Amino acid sequence: MPAQDVLLVAEFELATYAINIPEVENGTVTADATEATMGQTVTLTVTPADGYKLGSLTVTTVDEQETTPTGAPRKAPEAIELTKVDDFTYTFAMPASAVNVNAAFVEDQNTAITGIEADGRQGVRYVNPMGQVSDRPFPGINIVIDGNKTYKVVK
Repeated sequence: MPAQDVLLVAEFELATYAINIPEVENGTVTADATEATMGQTVTLTVTPADGYKLGSLTVTTVDEQETTPTGAPRKAPEAIELTKVDDFTYTFAMPASAVNVNAAFVEDQNTAITGIEADGRQGVRYVNPMGQVSDRPFPGINIVIDGNKTYKVVK
């Protein structure tokens, strides 16, 4: 140590962590960054292929170490909470770790009823999403048709 005061200067920068998004079938997922700092908000955009919709979307931490320095068991990946902005946009806060983004797209089954063959009886009738008609409500979702009023089907 010298006989005078010493000035130490250090420069720090925030650590950045990778955002890993593998290619998936029947759609794409993109992030607004390829890496981010801890606490930074990352925005994911999902784009299903024609005839598909998002089935699942997960973000998990990545354990980049083969073993821990202490020899302790490796920590399992942790799920990161996603916030849904809309059907195609999600956000999350970047942890102090690289992350893996995984998505699965599933076939978008058309559940729209294209024609209801309800008879001309008076009174209330119930129609389920499969187009079946009954005098009593079905379990789950029903469309109610009141035969006492006039309806017109418009395509």
